[in-house]
Order: sequence, then C-alpha cells, then structure tokens
Amino acid sequence: MMIYGSLFGVFDSCLTIAAAMTCRNPFISSFDNRDAADEAKKTFAADDHLAILLAFHQWSQLKRTDGRKSRAFLRENYLSYQSLSNIVQLRNQLKRYMKDIGFVAYMKDIGFVASSLEKDLIGGNELSLIRAVISAAMYPNVIVAPKKFSTTAGEVAFRGQKGEVYLHPSTIAFSAKELDSRYCCYHEIMKTSKVYVRDCTTVSKFSLLLFGGALKVYQSKGVVAVDEWLKFRCDAKPATLVKYLRQSMEALLLEKIMDPSIDIAASLKGKAVIDSVASLLQMETK
Repeated sequence: MMIYGSLFGVFDSCLTIAAAMTCRNPFISSFDNRDAADEAKKTFAADDHLAILLAFHQWSQLKRTDGRKSRAFLRENYLSYQSLSNIVQLRNQLKRYMKDIGFVAYMKDIGFVASSLEKDLIGGNELSLIRAVISAAMYPNVIVAPKKFSTTAGEVAFRGQKGEVYLHPSTIAFSAKELDSRYCCYHEIMKTSKVYVRDCTTVSKFSLLLFGGALKVYQSKGVVAVDEWLKFRCDAKPATLVKYLRQSMEALLLEKIMDPSIDIAASLKGKAVIDSVASLLQMETK
C-alpha cells in the first residue's frame, strides 16, 4: 500500500503546481521590499515551482490549525492571500475534473487543505517524482546550463533548443552559484534586451529520458538523444533498459487513458514499472 500513499502525495502536489501556474504568483514584492521578498522565497526551495508548492503546503497546514499564525506566515514571507486562495479554488476544480473522468478512483475530502497523505509525503523521494512530472508537463521548455560557471547562474547563457537564453532576475536560481542539475524546465519565455525564461525548476537527465521527446539510442557511440538535441552519454545496456522502461510506462499510460477505471498500480506489471521509475529517479538524486 505504500505506493498508493506516495502516488497520492505526488498527485496532490502536482495539482497544486498546475493550479499555481494558471494563477498569479503568490509571492508579492514591491520596489521597497524586493530583496527581502526574494530572500523569503529562497527559504522554501531552490526552484520556483517547488517554492510555491512548499509555501502553499505550509500555509494550508497553518490555516487549518491556527488562523493567527497563518496570517503572520503570509506577512513574513510576502505571500498574497488572494493568490493562494485562487490556487485553492482551481486546485479543487482540477481535482473534481480528474474524479469526474474516472482517472482517480477514490479521493479524500477535496477541500483546500492538503490531504492527510500529503502531509508526510513531500520529502526527498516524492520531490524527485514531482520534478519528473514537471519535466513531462513542461517539455520541450528545457534549457541546459554550462558545465561550470564561476559567476552566478543569472550571469551565464543557458543553451535552449533555439539558441542562448538567460534566467530572469525574478527566478530563485538567478543568484545561485551552482545548480542541482544542468537541466531546467521553465514556464515562460520572453525577449527584452535578452531572451529570458521565468519560473524554473531543475530536473534530472533521467526525467528527460523517460518523459521528454522522441528517444533514440546510438549504441555504437554510447549516446542517447532526446529529439536529437538533448544528448547524454550512456552505455548501450543501460540505454536499452531505459528505452524499454519508457515503452512499458507509455503502454501503461495509454491503457489508463483508454480505460480510466483500470488500477494500473494494482497489477504486477504496473507496480513493477512504477517502482522501477521511482527507484531510477530517486537513485539519481543521491
């Protein structure tokens, strides 16, 4: 049953991120408090999407247990009550839609408070799965950092599919001197004096291999390519195993889409594939 708890924690968290991407950013700042607001945001996570997720999660807990502390939490962290409330409403709508189409067979109370399962499940293992879902949702919005940089991430050019891009100053990683991964998924791209991307989250190479574009294995060269532009060095045997795992996962997903009532996690094959994907993603973060 542990797999169900983990999946529900990830499911609830991804609903929150999806809702937040549609609503106004809950972190608010003005010219006078911009630096303090930026520092507050960094206390939650090193990535934009995860910072919003964890801020929302903590606020939800406080709002349910102590209204005074929840209001203080908003003030201290420069968070907008209205934006968080909008995330709540959209999150609940998305949850109902998923239930109505039968994609989720059973769900607990769909009020704004995070489910009891989610309370204890936003940990390192679950975050690796959440990052993987983000990579699947955002692809092909991917940029690649230089292998090394002596300044901050905001001062170096990243490689995008169509050329050089830069992190927008509003991103958490802008002032970072190192990143968890060279690969980042972003939500928005804009062009002013430079081409900037906003709302970034680092993702692992295995996330891109499993959930990115068309996968091709060049066994003689020891290279695996995603859409012919993201290329990773990988020996022939593990590359073939990754390709097989991806094919198995896509087959299960198609089966679920064709018949949402099927509980793919209950079958031996489904559980084996899910456990393998989770183990692969978690192993890369260690």
